[in-house]
Amino acid sequence: MKNFRKISTWILATVLTGFFLLSCNKDEPYTIDCSDGVFIVNEGAFGSSNGSVSFYSNTNDIVTNDVFAKVNGYQLGDVVQSLTVAGDSVFIVVNNSNKIVAAHIKTMISTKNTITGVAQPRYMVAKNKTAFVSCWGDNSVKVIDLNTFSVTGSINTDGYGPDKMLLKNNKLYVLNSNDSTVAVINTADNSVLSHIVVPYNPKDIVEDKNGSIWVLSYGNELYNSDWTEIIGHTPSYLYKIDPLSDVVIATLELFADKHPMHLEIDKDGSTMFIGGGYTFGGIYKVSVSGLNLDIQEMSGDFAYGLHADPVSGVLFVSLSGDYKSGGTLKRYQNDGTLLGTYTCGIGTSGAAFKNTGK
Repeated sequence: MKNFRKISTWILATVLTGFFLLSCNKDEPYTIDCSDGVFIVNEGAFGSSNGSVSFYSNTNDIVTNDVFAKVNGYQLGDVVQSLTVAGDSVFIVVNNSNKIVAAHIKTMISTKNTITGVAQPRYMVAKNKTAFVSCWGDNSVKVIDLNTFSVTGSINTDGYGPDKMLLKNNKLYVLNSNDSTVAVINTADNSVLSHIVVPYNPKDIVEDKNGSIWVLSYGNELYNSDWTEIIGHTPSYLYKIDPLSDVVIATLELFADKHPMHLEIDKDGSTMFIGGGYTFGGIYKVSVSGLNLDIQEMSGDFAYGLHADPVSGVLFVSLSGDYKSGGTLKRYQNDGTLLGTYTCGIGTSGAAFKNTGK
């Protein structure tokens, strides 16, 4: 009988200890170290509020998915469009939810600061404590005070679909992606200085090692009268712009009937990478030197997103998938060597690097 009581007491103590440990583990918050790696953007399915952020660890060569929701206990919202690094924070642009969510760069813990007053925001660039956000909802660029996380101004770009941007010196170059212009804005007083004509549909912009600016224009697909059939194309182009005069100094035709949407540049500023989009297959590279356009295919991937790490030079290629299950990230050396393939969140669309905010 005494032995039975001892065994019963031991079982009860074991069960209680296990329950206590389980309770403690259940209450422990999720943590992640984002000190060394790359943020991966996953749009999610439109209207489903399942956009997310993944994190690729350089140290462990793994991707951890849904890091914001795991850390903070709630989802970001509908269509995570892009992510920008500024100071010790990341700013997550949530397009269809009309907001920008801030989190700490190393922990992904929400700073509880959400920027509103941005209609269908697309991309954000920042300098010191001022940020600029392109907004499709009202064809504007919003000026953001990062001290107060509030909109302090609005700039009409005089074009449709303001999208990707580039900051150089005291000027902001804004691609009006649904027409044929680049708006040049004086960041000292937020006035529009000029419009650079770059037909048709400028989609991406980079600066090369010589300080010249390059713009990729998608071109056009031409449809019949009831928009049911493609009957022709206008070519896709690269435009080289002199940032002193803000005029086009070279026009280079890319493809007569193909329409890439992404332009990246390597860590040395000497080689550009072209590819990505809804209908374009393949990733190509071209030198910034001279006017002879020698395009070399380096991958046959049908990439939705394309980004080049400005430190390592590694290409991060996003494949969105079916918007029902996880998308795919591929990492390539700039000679086309595949380094790894990883499953990410729904609608994988891009990467954001810490040192430049791209």
